[in-house]
Amino acid sequence: NGTLRETTGLIEVNPLDFKVHNLHTHPVTDGLLQFSLYGSWALRSTAPHVKIIAETTEKGWVDLDRDNRLSANDAVQKFGVMAAGEI
Repeated sequence: NGTLRETTGLIEVNPLDFKVHNLHTHPVTDGLLQFSLYGSWALRSTAPHVKIIAETTEKGWVDLDRDNRLSANDAVQKFGVMAAGEI
């Protein structure tokens, strides 16, 4: 577990702060081209009525070894950053 980081769309060269462009079609994202995150954790959809509607790029990462740099020990993948559900 750890704070998400990105390799692209950085805000002021800080990998913890970045712009999200990977938006899925949903009423919440209608009209959005991007939004900014400042120190965020990943979201995971575990219920069938909840889905991820925005993600990092495939080069989003979590600093698992806590060395403050991207290395082979870190998790690198798309991470969910916005979720929506219906009850």
